[in-house]
Amino acid sequence: MSSTSPLLRDRLGFDGSSVGLKSVKAGDIVELPDLACAFRDPFWEMPTPSFICSAFEADSRQPFARDPRTNPRRAHDNLRETEVADESRWGPEHEFGVFDQVSL
Repeated sequence: MSSTSPLLRDRLGFDGSSVGLKSVKAGDIVELPDLACAFRDPFWEMPTPSFICSAFEADSRQPFARDPRTNPRRAHDNLRETEVADESRWGPEHEFGVFDQVSL
């Protein structure tokens, strides 16, 4: 039996229409945390892990075409396939929100 958390194994679902990524009719997206980039969130007193995630279509589990991590990956693969470049380097543009409170 795997000790992997269901959240990390089964992915975390969210409504992509609520953030303008998809239509209300087909808005479900799932995220899979990239454990290689995990870090301790410095803003919480209690040790809290933070991850960057990749987005996937909820029904097919195919990479979500508008995921900011998918596009550089596809561009990198295209550069290699067309023999334009052997290597490419991509940097993130971090976006974040600041909240006065959080509740579940």
